[in-house]
Amino acid sequence: MRTGIASQGRAGFVHCAIGVGNSGTAGDLVVVSGTSAIAASGGGAADKTGGAVQVVSGPSSTTTSGTFSLDTINAGCSGVSGSVHFATGTTSYGASGVFRATTGMATQGTSGAIEIFIGGGNSGDGGDVLTLAGEASADESIGGSVCILAGHGSNGYGYGGGRGGGVFLCGRVPLLPVMVVTLF
Repeated sequence: MRTGIASQGRAGFVHCAIGVGNSGTAGDLVVVSGTSAIAASGGGAADKTGGAVQVVSGPSSTTTSGTFSLDTINAGCSGVSGSVHFATGTTSYGASGVFRATTGMATQGTSGAIEIFIGGGNSGDGGDVLTLAGEASADESIGGSVCILAGHGSNGYGYGGGRGGGVFLCGRVPLLPVMVVTLF
C-alpha cells in the first residue's frame, strides 16, 4: 500500500483500523512477513532468510523527522493496560537474534537519550526493572555479562577539555534524601 507524491502540500496517509464489536475480544491486526522455504541446491535444508518487517518514520529535508510511537491504550474501569512485548525467536542451530536499541549520531547538538521509566502506583509495591544476562549451559562456557559503560568525553583541549560521564546507582529511603553511589 502506498500513497502518491504531493508536489505542493501534504502527502496522503495510510490508515488501517479494526472495527468495533460489542461482544467478546476485539479484532486483531496482524502483520506477517514472508516465509522462505526454498530448499538449497542438492536437496539440503532451506537456507534462505525470511522476509523482514520494517517500520520507518518519514524524513524531513529541513526540520524534524517523524516520530515513531508504539503504545498500548489505557485500560477501562477494570483490568490492566496492554503489554508491549519485544522478543527474538528461538533457534535450533546458531545464535538467536539480537535486540538493539540505539540513538543516532548528532552532528551539532546533544546525542539522544534512551530512557526507561516505571509508572507510579497507589496500591502495592512499585514496578521493578530487571536486567538479566544470558545463561550458558555448555561445558566450560561463561554466562553473559552485564556491562554499564558511561560515555567517553573525547575533547582533549587542555583545561576546557571533556571528561567521561559517571555511573550513578541511586537507592531511595522513605522520607530521607536519595542515597547515591557514584562509580568512576
